[in-house]
Amino acid sequence: MKIYKYFLSLLFVPLVFALFTTKTNAAEFHFKSYTLKQDETVKDDVYAFGDSVKIDGVIDGDLIVLASNVQINGTVTGDVYLLGSTATVDANIYGNTIILANNTSLKGILAQNVYMVTTYANYDAQAGKDVFSVSAENNFKGSIGDDLRAYSMRSAIDSTVNGDLILLGEEYTVSEEKISNNIYYNSTLNTIAREQGVDLDNGIKIDTSVVEKSLKNNWSFISLKAIVSFIGFALVGLILITLTPVKNVELQKKITGSIDEFLKSLVMGFAVFLLLPFPLFILMITIVGFPAAMLVAGILFFALYFGRVWVELSLGKEILELFGMRGYRPYRSFLVGRVLTVGMNFIPVVTIFYNTIISLVALGALIRMKKGYYTIAQRQAKEYSKKSKKITKK
Repeated sequence: MKIYKYFLSLLFVPLVFALFTTKTNAAEFHFKSYTLKQDETVKDDVYAFGDSVKIDGVIDGDLIVLASNVQINGTVTGDVYLLGSTATVDANIYGNTIILANNTSLKGILAQNVYMVTTYANYDAQAGKDVFSVSAENNFKGSIGDDLRAYSMRSAIDSTVNGDLILLGEEYTVSEEKISNNIYYNSTLNTIAREQGVDLDNGIKIDTSVVEKSLKNNWSFISLKAIVSFIGFALVGLILITLTPVKNVELQKKITGSIDEFLKSLVMGFAVFLLLPFPLFILMITIVGFPAAMLVAGILFFALYFGRVWVELSLGKEILELFGMRGYRPYRSFLVGRVLTVGMNFIPVVTIFYNTIISLVALGALIRMKKGYYTIAQRQAKEYSKKSKKITKK
C-alpha cells in the first residue's frame, strides 16, 4: 500500500508543482471531474485531470485532459491533448488533435492534423490536414484534407482523402475511388522495396564474401568501442564511488541485499519510468514549468545511465563473494561488474534485456534510498518538534 501511494505521489506532485508555478499564465487547472457548460467560455489553457471531463462550451486556448471518460462537444481554438479510456469528440478544434485512448470516436471539424493511438477508432470528422492512426481496429468515414496514414489489424476506409493513403494491416476494405492521390498497401511497399533490391519479407541477399569482410570489420569496431566504453565509464564510476562512500553501501542493500530488495528496486524503477513521462510533458508545455521539467529529465537520465555504476558495483561484489573474496572492495567490485556489462554487450539479444534491467534497477534503488532518507528526516523533524514543545511548556 505504501509503494502504491508513493507511485501516485510521483504522478501528481509534478502536476501540483505545475499548478502553483503557472498561475501567472492564467491557465485553469481542474483535479476533479470537470464540465464546461455550453454557455460558458474560458479564455485560457485548460488542464483537466479527473474521472470524467465534458466540454460543451468554448475554450480559447489549449485543452489538456487526463481522464477516464472525455467528451468534447464545444469549441477549442488551440491544440487538444487527450489521454483517457474513452474519448468522444464532436467539436470544432482549430489546432492539432492528439489522442491516446482505448475507444476513440471523432466527429466535427478538426482544422489541423490529427494523431491518435487507440484500440478502436471511429472517425467521421472533417480534418483539415493529415490524419495519423495506430489502432487494433478502425472505421474511417468523413473527409481528410491531406494524407491518411493508418496502421491497424482491421481497417475500413470510406473517407474522402485529398492526399495519399498509406494503409498497413492484415485485413482492410477501401473505397479507392475516394482517394485523390496514391494508395500504398503492404504489397505496394514490398513491390517498391524489391525494385530497389530489398525484400522486406525475406530480408536482403548479400554476397557471402562481403558478409565475411563486413563481419571482420564490425568485430574490430565493436572491440574498439567496447574498450573505449569500458575505460570512459570506469573512470566516471570510480569518481562517483569515491565521492559517495555511504551511498555505495546503502544502494548495495537496495540492489543485491536480497531477492526481494532487487525486485522492489526493479518494480519501482519500471513504475517511475512508466508514470513520469506524462507529468514531464505537462511541465514542458508551460513556460514556467519547462525549466523544472528539464531538471527532472536530467535527474532521470543521470539515474538511468550513471546509476548503473552502483548496480555494476553490487553485481561485482556478488561475483567476488562467489570466489570467496568478501569484505568492502568497492573499486574491485565495480571493475568486475564493468567487465560483466561489457561482456553482455557482445551478446545481441541479451544485451537489450540486461541493460534495460540494470538501468531500471538503478533508478528504483536511487529513488528507494532517497525515500528512506526523506522518511528519516520526517521522523527527526517530528521528534525535534516534540522536544521543542516540551521545552516551551517548561
